[in-house]
Amino acid sequence: MKVSYNWLKKIVPGLKSVKQAVEVFENHLFEVESFDKKIIDLKILPNRFSDAACHVGLAKEIAAVTGLKLNLPKAKVGKAKVKRQFEVLVKVPDLCRRMTARYVEGIKIKPSPKWLAEAILEMGLQPINNLVDLTNYVTFEMGQPLHAFDFEKLVGGKIIVRGANEGEEIELLDHKKYVLKKGMAVIADALAPLDVAGIKGGRRAEINNETKNILLVSGNFLGSNIYKTSRLLGLQTDASLRFSHDLALVLAMEGLDRATDLILEVCDGKVGMTADVNFTKIKPKTIQFSCERFRKLTGIALKDVEILKYLKRLGFSVKGEAVEVPLNRTDINIFPDLVEEVTRLYGYKNLEGAAPLFTLNHANYDDVVNLEDKIREILPRLGLSEVYNHTLV
Repeated sequence: MKVSYNWLKKIVPGLKSVKQAVEVFENHLFEVESFDKKIIDLKILPNRFSDAACHVGLAKEIAAVTGLKLNLPKAKVGKAKVKRQFEVLVKVPDLCRRMTARYVEGIKIKPSPKWLAEAILEMGLQPINNLVDLTNYVTFEMGQPLHAFDFEKLVGGKIIVRGANEGEEIELLDHKKYVLKKGMAVIADALAPLDVAGIKGGRRAEINNETKNILLVSGNFLGSNIYKTSRLLGLQTDASLRFSHDLALVLAMEGLDRATDLILEVCDGKVGMTADVNFTKIKPKTIQFSCERFRKLTGIALKDVEILKYLKRLGFSVKGEAVEVPLNRTDINIFPDLVEEVTRLYGYKNLEGAAPLFTLNHANYDDVVNLEDKIREILPRLGLSEVYNHTLV
């Protein structure tokens, strides 16, 4: 994954250099495949896509390791100012675990401002227009893929998340036609599919220079289904790469709010109604944690206050011996996961090597071995021969 140093520095103003960021990543987080003055190429572990495959997530890691302050982006959407209605239906709740959408009216499509165009170029993409670039920007910033539909092109004023019909066709934004198979998920209107859910948008409701009103959507899809669909279609995108790893449910609305805020800033427009479908509010996971048990397991002689400090820096809430896990950390489930978090912030290079301690007992002959030896001694005297055959494992 490509990471922009300039982008990281906006979120962690105290970051001094690319070298400092690289050292944090290599010693406490992920393998750095390459870097230059502007871009760091990281190898993100599959279990960390939900929180760390974005600039905000990586900036939080840098702040946790270094103790630097964060300047996190904040969304100020405000109340709806227009009352135009739309409908969101989810007919495959097992494949679409959450779907959020928001109507925005009166936007102006134009070339992206310099800061946005430069950010998109750093990620290896070509700027298209301010709206499309903003949805891509939020994907790289927050880790939540989004898509915007031209609302006037939606038949029936609704979107439906459903299963594709066998042999159904769709032309996507890459100007290629794809034949869909049963079991794939699509976002459709009352007429036909509008995009392949979680992978790529279609051309029928695409944004162009005449677009004025949009429906901005931000969903959460079953990772295994997105992965399978992407392989079958031979189509991998930034969205499919993220959704394939089961993103946290909370990201859908967070991404929608952030994108809306930027759209109002860069594209003008007025906010309309918001939909949030097939989502049940979830409680944070709580894991029992013991500092003494941590020391026995790792051999690291850290004081209680230091251990808890590392957890709090990573966003964990500590209440007595209970640790509450942030909703976006889907990789944290058991006590050893918390042990690993503290250990990596402490620094793997700080771990001291030591020979294992064990006791050697006096060797004794096993009765079965003694019996086998006697059999081997007696049977040849009776005229038998011992044969060693090949062992098949």
